[in-house]
Amino acid sequence: MKYQDTFRFETLEELNSAPHGWDTKIAPLSGQSVAASLAVSRSQQMLLGTVSLNGSTLQQGSSPKGMRTFSLVGEHSESHTFRGHNVDRSTLIIFPRDRELHAVSTGAMSITNISISESILQAAIDSLELPPSVIDDLQETVEISQVHRQRLDQQITSLVRFLGDSGTQQQRAQFNEVAEEALISSVLDSILEVALAGRPVSINKRYRYLRKALDYLHAHRCDPVSVGGLATSIGTSRRTLELSFREILQISPADFIKRSRLEGCRRELLACRREGSSSVSATANQWGFWHLSQFAADYQQRFGELPSETLRP
Repeated sequence: MKYQDTFRFETLEELNSAPHGWDTKIAPLSGQSVAASLAVSRSQQMLLGTVSLNGSTLQQGSSPKGMRTFSLVGEHSESHTFRGHNVDRSTLIIFPRDRELHAVSTGAMSITNISISESILQAAIDSLELPPSVIDDLQETVEISQVHRQRLDQQITSLVRFLGDSGTQQQRAQFNEVAEEALISSVLDSILEVALAGRPVSINKRYRYLRKALDYLHAHRCDPVSVGGLATSIGTSRRTLELSFREILQISPADFIKRSRLEGCRRELLACRREGSSSVSATANQWGFWHLSQFAADYQQRFGELPSETLRP
């Protein structure tokens, strides 16, 4: 994914004509001029953008071709409707296949749009062994839990932070794939929680797959591991892997991977503090973290202190 580009527009006409991948016809509802800002990141399989408007508007047009779009309104947005449905922060907007945008905002607002390649999204749905039409069967707006909203916000923030980090081309390619998959997984997880139940798998088989997954993660603790890649490596479907972790450990495999690596990193930092050796960056890299700013934020959220404070005698 390309590093995020940011733009500011004095008029909506400038926004409508900008090369942002959408066919938009946004117009003010009042006689006053409306300014806008736009932040866009893109790759072959995903287009991630946040648009902010400082006045009431009518938004028409269509979302990017060949992609399925999901949207979240920002924290300080005023009244907003999408195709006649009232929308707030607990709502995930699901653009239908016709890709039509028809929305009204009665005041200032911001909205984040996640457009995912239809082929990549369908592959993710197939990996969960869900019906191909499972998203089409949903309403255009669905209510999601606060936990799922927070997780989506965190994934978006992590991906944007990641895009600004340094690293080798190979590292960026590996971690970019993992970061994009995590965001796609969070979108699906927000709306398909019930669908994941599906056909039952014996508890003994789930324990067996869980054991294989834990062994694999231990052997590859320094490598970027995606949930889909982990499922393939141990010879099971992603759906079965998700169910194995959730039912036995009460945690998703993605959260387990991050948590276990953070805890392993903390143990090593504590050992290094006693020995007076190593550094935060060296320890983080050893545990598969090369995005140091995001690592520090996740570490502080998990343990209540920065990794440098753990290392300090």
